[in-house]
Amino acid sequence: MGAVLSIPDATIVSAGIGTIAHDLGSPLTAVQWVSSAYLLAASLTIPLSGWLTDRFGGKAVWLRAVALFTAGTLLWGFARSAPARSSSSAPSTASAAI
Repeated sequence: MGAVLSIPDATIVSAGIGTIAHDLGSPLTAVQWVSSAYLLAASLTIPLSGWLTDRFGGKAVWLRAVALFTAGTLLWGFARSAPARSSSSAPSTASAAI
């Protein structure tokens, strides 16, 4: 179930990048950092997921990942600038990769 959370998140970011740039009044190059932050967070977190599960237990890690994903997604939804969107996409991505 947890891995499924990253699929709609990635799709929303990819499909909406032009709209996000327009709504924030930012150039497309600035908003593309949202996708870059997403990919960076996912690639750094995936190798850690096995270690975290071994150390803290699967249920504890999964519950914290879902909570972090929810909080990160809410922050992303309320962000009003391109840098805020880029930085707030990392927590939801990192937790979705777990």
